[in-house]
Amino acid sequence: MASSNIAQFPRELIELEERHKDLSFLDVRNILLKDEPSGWSIFVDKYSRFVYTVALKLIGPTSDAEELAHEIYYEVFEKLHENDFRIIKGFKGKAEFQTYLFRIVQTIKSKVLRNLKKHHEKLDFVDFTDQAFSKIASHEEWSRAVDWSFISVEEIRKPVLDTVGELNARERLMLRLRFQKGLKLREIADLMNLPDTNKAAYELRKILDKFKFLNRLCAQHQWDDRQFAIIIELFEQTIFE
Repeated sequence: MASSNIAQFPRELIELEERHKDLSFLDVRNILLKDEPSGWSIFVDKYSRFVYTVALKLIGPTSDAEELAHEIYYEVFEKLHENDFRIIKGFKGKAEFQTYLFRIVQTIKSKVLRNLKKHHEKLDFVDFTDQAFSKIASHEEWSRAVDWSFISVEEIRKPVLDTVGELNARERLMLRLRFQKGLKLREIADLMNLPDTNKAAYELRKILDKFKFLNRLCAQHQWDDRQFAIIIELFEQTIFE
């Protein structure tokens, strides 16, 4: 959801922030109320540097700091964008907005690290041998092993396949490098001749935004975490088959 202006951050974050230095939070919110696309773009420009810098500081020194900061950054702006900008429009101004924004970054950071820990714990119990994968060699066999009573498989597969069909070769390759090969952003940037990890993260986010309908379906059907995990597994198998 975040503005395309962040394609080359953090190099340009100071410049984007300076562009709107004379605008207060209330000024930006008023613009958002009158013209959402323009107001949202200004909001992202004004607060991108703050969000990204705070995310890096909260993570601390680690080899994955830059990558985690990117994830936190995008999650924060997704949160601020959702429900018709509910958080921004509903802010009462009892404290400085940046103080409130700092707390949001803290919350998202905890969520990202929690999910990362769960992911690692899950991988510790996954059998990655060829024999294990042969058990789910075909989509039909895999589907029979899963309880699909809560959703029609085709309701997911068809829109995913349609969207995948609209991706160009470069976009498909980037998805494979990231999610099938598990490469880091820096490795993807090198392979795809991108200037830095920031551009790699931005391009991947644009690709994934095309699959936002999965989130809408999740809300529509009120899937729980277990059910949504099954959907994501089917999604991954569909785009990589």
